[in-house]
Order: sequence, then structure tokens, then C-alpha cells
Amino acid sequence: MQLKQLIHHLNKSGISVELRGDDSVEISQVSGLDIAKNNEITFLTDKKYLPHLEKTSAAAVLLSPKMAGDYSITQLIVDNPYYAYAVVAQYLNPFSNSEGTIHKSAVIADSAIVNSSCTIAENAVIQERVEINQGTIVSPGVILESGVKVGENCRIGSNVTICHDCIIGNHCILANAATLAGHVEMGDYAVIGGMTPIHQFVHIGDYAMVAGASALAQDVPPFCMAEGNRATLRGLNLTG
Repeated sequence: MQLKQLIHHLNKSGISVELRGDDSVEISQVSGLDIAKNNEITFLTDKKYLPHLEKTSAAAVLLSPKMAGDYSITQLIVDNPYYAYAVVAQYLNPFSNSEGTIHKSAVIADSAIVNSSCTIAENAVIQERVEINQGTIVSPGVILESGVKVGENCRIGSNVTICHDCIIGNHCILANAATLAGHVEMGDYAVIGGMTPIHQFVHIGDYAMVAGASALAQDVPPFCMAEGNRATLRGLNLTG
């Protein structure tokens, strides 16, 4: 879709947007600043990541007024880039309650339980005793190890790995190439950015958000945001 459609959706969600650049660029997905493609939107909240902004391939960036500047990339200037990013992520990854499909190349263990409304894409691997509940979408190349439990209406991006015995709540988003070590627990409506590894036994609360290309080794309380390598708390996630 064109960026102008995303701006319209943000405005409808109560987010004021100042545009600097081209609102006709095509946007297909959200992604981390240093891994985004030329049809993806990213966000920036910390000046130390400005070098990545100069090099990013992203089509557009969400950033605060104090971070705005004379950049070649199209800028969406908002008061809370975290909030806007989460709203955009949910808009671009709508939840579906329709009848699901399982690609013929997916590998699913006999002991796994997959709801009939789920979509399992090509080359996904679902190991023993995995449970996937209603409406969840599992993208290409995902690995769900033994004992993983995934709630309803989750969106698991391409090449995500969720290691053994993790528990994922309802309405969660895990962007491309996120990696969860064993026994991680995510609450409802939590968001994990792309290329982000999560240490074993970490708990991520309801409506929490971890930014893309972070590395998380500590718990994130409900409604909070974490960013960086190693990730630290940055404030409240106001999405909820």
C-alpha cells in the first residue's frame, strides 16, 4: 500500500503526523532500521542510531520532532514513534479468523496441535507437543521447538525461531528473524521487532514492545518498551 494510506490510518488512530518526503512510496511491512528493505517502514528514537538512518534501505522512518532532520529518507514525524510503529505493525499484519492453510512443505510433528484456522507457510517446522491456537499465522521458515505454546491471532514473521517450552500470549507479533531462547514467556499483545534475540527465561509483559535489532536479557514489564543491545527500558508503550 502507499504511505499515504498508513498516514491516514495513523490519523484515524489519533496520531498526528507531519510528513517530510513522498507519501506515494509503497510500504509492505515494518522492519528494523539496519535491516529494512526498500518497501518497508522503520523507526528511530535514539541519536546513537543516526548512522544507521543514513545507510538504511527503508522507504520511510517514524521519528520524533527532536530527531527529525535533513535526511533523504521520507520522514513521518510523530510524538511517540514506538506507539506509531506498533499501530503500523498491527495494521500491516491483520489478524484473520478465516479457515487456515498448511503448506505442503511444512513439517508438523504428529503430537503438535494446530487449530484449523491457523496458516502454516512453506518450510515451517512445528516440533513435538507444540500448540498453536486460533487465527495464528506462521510465516515461511519459522521453527517452533518442542513444547512451545502460541496463543490466538498471533503473527510470527519469516525465519523466526522460538525455542523449547516458550509461551506466547494472544495477539502477539514477532517480526522477521526474531529468536526466543527456551522458556521465554510473552504476554498478550506484545511486539518483538525483527532480528531481536531474547535470552532464556525472560518474561515480556502484556502490551510490551521490544525494538528491532535489540538483544534482550532482562524482563520487560507490561506496557513498557525496551530497545538497544543490550536492551534497556525506554519508557511506556502507550499502544494499549
